[in-house]
Amino acid sequence: MVKFSTLALLILLISCQNKTGNNYQSNSKKGLAIEDSLYSVVKYKQEMLYPFENGEPTDLSLAEIKNVEEILERAVKENNELQKEALKNRNAENPENKWTETGFELETENYYRQYVPIINGKGEKEVWVNLSCREFHTKNWRSELLPPVADGGNCYFNLKINLTQKSYRDLRINSHA
Repeated sequence: MVKFSTLALLILLISCQNKTGNNYQSNSKKGLAIEDSLYSVVKYKQEMLYPFENGEPTDLSLAEIKNVEEILERAVKENNELQKEALKNRNAENPENKWTETGFELETENYYRQYVPIINGKGEKEVWVNLSCREFHTKNWRSELLPPVADGGNCYFNLKINLTQKSYRDLRINSHA
């Protein structure tokens, strides 16, 4: 009787470990904090008019995508701090007509992303990240860049991230029509 109980307990523990392990495996990609359906790595081509003037195409690992996301979140946080200060100053100058936001505050939750990775002339890995609050307007958004969007405000923004230097630059937020 004791042997049967021990055997049953052992089988139960092993099956729970496998289940937990499988969940971890299936969620390891989700550990990026974004769903697979929200991003695509687009291969850089020389004929692209943007985002880089030149570079060698490269790939991104899941760890690098996670690093891109961390730097992206830092850029969004820093931008939003600047927007908060700009809003405070604007409202102080216009107390009779206060705004609740500048319209250039950013968020990333549920935004679609295109990552375009390159190796630049210095041998550094850079990634252009293109974000949209709606699904990209082309059916081939996973393999082709979204054409430039002229307006749309903070629904469309992009930036360049240097993974080698752990930095970002050229944060561009669309204007409002």
